[in-house]
Amino acid sequence: MLDSMVDQITAKVNQDLPELVRELHKGLSFGGFEHSLVSLMQDVVGAVGGPVLNGVLQDGDVLFRLRQAAGSMGYRYKEHRDLTVRVLEGVEVQVSSPYFVKEGRKRGRKKRGPNGRGCHLLLEVLGFIGQCSPEFVDEAVKLALLCPSFDVARQVLDARQIKLDKKTLRRLCKALGKVGLEQRA
Repeated sequence: MLDSMVDQITAKVNQDLPELVRELHKGLSFGGFEHSLVSLMQDVVGAVGGPVLNGVLQDGDVLFRLRQAAGSMGYRYKEHRDLTVRVLEGVEVQVSSPYFVKEGRKRGRKKRGPNGRGCHLLLEVLGFIGQCSPEFVDEAVKLALLCPSFDVARQVLDARQIKLDKKTLRRLCKALGKVGLEQRA
């Protein structure tokens, strides 16, 4: 698997890099070259991150150990669900993640339906917060803290070619704060 990923990345770089260099010679804009190079590297992150993450999420041994741990926490495995996660540099990757639901008696009225009691437990174990990788959350929240407002932080992220709206940025900050409070004790 790793060899095929390296071959794909090499082919992509060999295909795109000469065009980027031609554009640099033609336009004489190194900033434009860097901008295009960042886009190329985001493609590389997606090409490597997606298959590796999917490999971990599909691993039978990992799932077996996760089922045992989930049972002690009151969860049971339900199914694998397809979802989109964000990894470093905001690259969106399609994965199939094991979905666990909370066991126990259902009391009272259900407010969120039968699927509202579950979570993607392995993603949480891997450090994902709100379907975003730990490094991505770290970068986004750091910018949100350093900038005077969420709007300014979003503009800085846009300048770095990371598309994230204010609402999602605010949600990530709250989720990371909640994790920090839980770990503080």
